[in-house]
Amino acid sequence: MRPCSRYGAIAIRSFCRAIEVKVVGVTKSVKTSQGLTVPLQTIGAKPPDCVVVPAIGFYRAGHAHPGVLTLLAVLLQIAVDYAAIPSSLVWLVRVGAVAASILVSGGFFAVAHRRSLRIIPYTGAVLVAATTLTVGVGLIRSR
Repeated sequence: MRPCSRYGAIAIRSFCRAIEVKVVGVTKSVKTSQGLTVPLQTIGAKPPDCVVVPAIGFYRAGHAHPGVLTLLAVLLQIAVDYAAIPSSLVWLVRVGAVAASILVSGGFFAVAHRRSLRIIPYTGAVLVAATTLTVGVGLIRSR
C-alpha cells in the first residue's frame, strides 16, 4: 500500500495478475452505483497508475453519520424533558440537536463537491457538543 493522493487515500495494488489499462478519455465526474455524481481530480501530468476519487470517503461519511446523530437527537429530545434547563434554552437545544444532525451529514456531501464548504460539518460538530453538554449539565443539576 502507498499513499496515492494529497487527501490520504491509499492505493492497494492488486495481488492478482496485472491488468492493462488504456486511457481513452477523461471526464470531470463519474456516477456511482448509488446514482451520485462524484467530481474527479487529476494528479500530476503523467498517466496515472491509480485512480483516486477523494469524494467517495465523504459520501460514505455522509450516509453513516445521519443515523447515529438522528438517534442522538431523539434521545436528547427525551432527556430535555427531565433536565433542569432554563426555559429560554429548551427550544434552542431541541432545534440545535436536529440541526446538528443535518449540518454534519449534509456537510460531508457539501465538502465532496466544494472544499470551501468544510465549515458546515464543523459547525454541526460544535452544535452536537453544545447541545449534548447543555443537556448533560441540565440532567446533573436536576438530581
